[in-house]
Amino acid sequence: LQASTTAVRQEASAVVRGLWHHATESERAALLNAVRAQLPSMPLFGCNCRELLQLLGTLLTLPPADGPLDVAAAASVLAALVDALREQNRLMASHPSTNVYRSLSGLLELDGHYLETAPIHACNQPEVPTQQHKLDALKAENKFTESCHIVKLNCSYTIYSGTLRISEIRRAVMVSQINIYCNNKPVTDVGELKNRWDTWKRVKTVSVQPAQADLRFDFTIPVVATNLLIEYAAFHDAGVQPEKLQCPRCSRTVSDKHGICKHCGDNAYQCRQCRNINYEKLDAFLCNECGYCKHARFDFSLVVKPSYVVEPIANETERDKLVALIDAELQNANKRYVQLASLRRPFERLLASMSDTTAAAPALPPRASASASGALAPERQGSVHAAPAVSDQLLASLPGAAALKMNRRVSLLSLLYKESQAAHEALFKSTQTLQAARAELLRYLQCTAAGPEPSLVAASTQAVAPAAGAAAATGAPVVADSRSGGSGSSGGPGGDVG
Repeated sequence: LQASTTAVRQEASAVVRGLWHHATESERAALLNAVRAQLPSMPLFGCNCRELLQLLGTLLTLPPADGPLDVAAAASVLAALVDALREQNRLMASHPSTNVYRSLSGLLELDGHYLETAPIHACNQPEVPTQQHKLDALKAENKFTESCHIVKLNCSYTIYSGTLRISEIRRAVMVSQINIYCNNKPVTDVGELKNRWDTWKRVKTVSVQPAQADLRFDFTIPVVATNLLIEYAAFHDAGVQPEKLQCPRCSRTVSDKHGICKHCGDNAYQCRQCRNINYEKLDAFLCNECGYCKHARFDFSLVVKPSYVVEPIANETERDKLVALIDAELQNANKRYVQLASLRRPFERLLASMSDTTAAAPALPPRASASASGALAPERQGSVHAAPAVSDQLLASLPGAAALKMNRRVSLLSLLYKESQAAHEALFKSTQTLQAARAELLRYLQCTAAGPEPSLVAASTQAVAPAAGAAAATGAPVVADSRSGGSGSSGGPGGDVG
């Protein structure tokens, strides 16, 4: 009921309702106490506690045949809910940012509270929906071999499904089987993963019919990947007629065994796109330099959402890389924390200046307002339209600033709000990555001779604070939610789980 995924919470709620239906009176009392014990922690989960509240509402309104709550139990549940709501309302009313958010809501479309640098719980970040992206939009780096396309993604993703569109098909050589592999190895250069099949896990095998243009593939278990390898593993029989070798310059048939065109002297084995020649395999399906394929064009699209899972480490080298990742994310978290703290003061100053201007402006009669609009006093005009020099420079840097027809302070508030949103999201990503990395580091240390005591590991795992380094540098604690994280990856090496 406290999972970060809606589908998991819904299934858990259904399981609890089923248990209630088949339980005895004593078992129902124990089950009710277990559910009621979660009420004090609901504020930490925000909208993620929807299923828990729906479950309590279902238990409170059960018909007599399904074993409803007695009057005393129902009264205790309602009293606990009222106390929790009263306490949260009091905290919201006395929150230091209440006035800021109330003023901003009258000027901007607020979709989140991005000025907060206090503990980052599940309620600070709503569940990210899955989105479909082209593989080219997700990549950070590409490498190729004669039959494989290796992609380093720009971050770790949970992949649910995908589509493949094949165009410009030449029937001489048509692929019949495509294998998809993945891993979560953090590498500087994706070329390090070339020909290292022990580091890859096969997660899907896709069969392609002759001349098939579109196909869709789903993963039974969503996979988490930082790197992808697409292998064009098998091909349809080309028949009795072999493919004719054509010159890329003059398009004439080349019969020379070395691929030299007798008409123009060009090499027919070179890549049509980058002119590279793979001397180790002249008839390669892909160019090992740029990935160009003369037999077809392959466009992959994936349904993904960001994930924060790290690859399990097994040796000291991988441990050192993980420690370096933790250090980098701590620095980034500290940078974003300082940025959020520095954005709060401009918000307060702009809102205060706008409220002062509004309070100082006299109200005009309806008939006089039109005639007086062009004859405002110079001091009045200055109070309404003047802005500090810094504000003018910041507004002038906006794209299309000359066409803006709004108050300068509102434009600045919109810009600052977008900056705070970007900083808050970056801080959230860093804390989630830090939590996953620290949990994996603790697991590795526990498994080694120099590891801490199991009780300490369990306690640290429950209370891990990913942005502790950032808080130490700034003097304010930042705590990450220990329940977030992606789903598990696929099976063992070479095992097909898709």
